[in-house]
Amino acid sequence: MAYVVERKKDDGTPRYLAQYRDPEGRIRSAGTHSSRRAAERAANREEQRVLAGNWHDHTLGAVPFQAYVEDDWLPSKHIEATTRAAYVSNLNKHFFPFFGKKLMHQITPSLVQDWVTKAAGDGLSARSIRKYHTMLHSIFKRAVRDQLIVTNPCEHTELPKVITKKSRTLTPAEYKTLITAIPDRYRLLVETAIETGMRWGELIALRPRHIDFLTKTVTVEETIVEVSRRHSPTGERFVSKAYPKDTTSPEPSASTTTGSRRSRCTSRLTVSDATSRCSPPPQAPPSPATRSAPAPGSPPSKPVDSTSPFACTTCGMPTRPGCSPKAPTSEA
Repeated sequence: MAYVVERKKDDGTPRYLAQYRDPEGRIRSAGTHSSRRAAERAANREEQRVLAGNWHDHTLGAVPFQAYVEDDWLPSKHIEATTRAAYVSNLNKHFFPFFGKKLMHQITPSLVQDWVTKAAGDGLSARSIRKYHTMLHSIFKRAVRDQLIVTNPCEHTELPKVITKKSRTLTPAEYKTLITAIPDRYRLLVETAIETGMRWGELIALRPRHIDFLTKTVTVEETIVEVSRRHSPTGERFVSKAYPKDTTSPEPSASTTTGSRRSRCTSRLTVSDATSRCSPPPQAPPSPATRSAPAPGSPPSKPVDSTSPFACTTCGMPTRPGCSPKAPTSEA
């Protein structure tokens, strides 16, 4: 219930203190006023906010941005050691110097926009700005849930546009030159990476037990991640962990499977002389959304146009080093 307390100054002038109770029943002040009517209006206004559920304790937001992130937001994140190390690096490099000493309720949408403008002026790419802005949005989203602030200042931020550049596919001649330049010791590893799209951590974690020559499959069961010693759970820079992250492990199949990278990776292997047959030309590694890809020597997933000027004269497949290209024909 809202009410007014009358007080007098040293010279006898009356002053009126507006008071009300917050959602937890604590007595709050709505300010001191020169008239009883003004005090009653202020107290009733705050009381209506409490009853409508719109009341907010602004003193909760009087905490520095860096203190809130280090004490509340970051410890609540259940993430991998590598992700945590990346978060700490981004915070120390991009956010703490700009927002660190600001109180949470002092950070406005205009201030966030100023950070975006400064980051773009310092040469940070549009893609990186969007990535870091997503992280900043997550911090203030948690602050809204903790009732430190009323709204997220990262909403409706004007972000720079990302201009996507097209990547060029290597020609057969360029691919042959590249493979030839790689030392024999690493050539098989590089070819496996190109043909299957495995990440470097998955490649170096491969062991003989992961290859099944009967079903002609290779299964990714482990991965190696690199993390700073300060954030490493074992104190080592390279940490081995089971893969995938979830507990589901479908049985490997002899055919190539596709799906999320959270499922077990099973790639088709063909045990044959790679130099005695044609195979698809090198392709760019698949996107992270693809869990597996054909291993060296597997048949293509789509029909190949045998009329292509780079088709093999024997099997109609796209040529690789060792195949005889089919000369283009012209209609009479």
